[in-house]
Amino acid sequence: MSTWSDPTLSFSCDLDDRAAFEVEQKGYFERAIAELPDGRQVKVCFRDLVRLAQDLEAEQKLGRISIAEPGLIVIPKVTVENMQRAIKELYHQGFFDRLC
Repeated sequence: MSTWSDPTLSFSCDLDDRAAFEVEQKGYFERAIAELPDGRQVKVCFRDLVRLAQDLEAEQKLGRISIAEPGLIVIPKVTVENMQRAIKELYHQGFFDRLC
């Protein structure tokens, strides 16, 4: 259930059913915006654990040791429902206060 004090999730692209399916399959989505109740907008990106491991392995092959991205949120599956749930949960835990 949403309340007036919950953030909302928007996208900087059309995310129809087909696109949502493709996002879930690739395990990564970088075109999301958390719209906070105070009007701030924070760009966020989502990865699932499999994609995160693949990306870290690719970075290591290039001689790098880490992955760091402002607003990176790791969730079990990159679905619209999980993305929405994550930003609400993280907002109420103060996550976005540390980003802005």
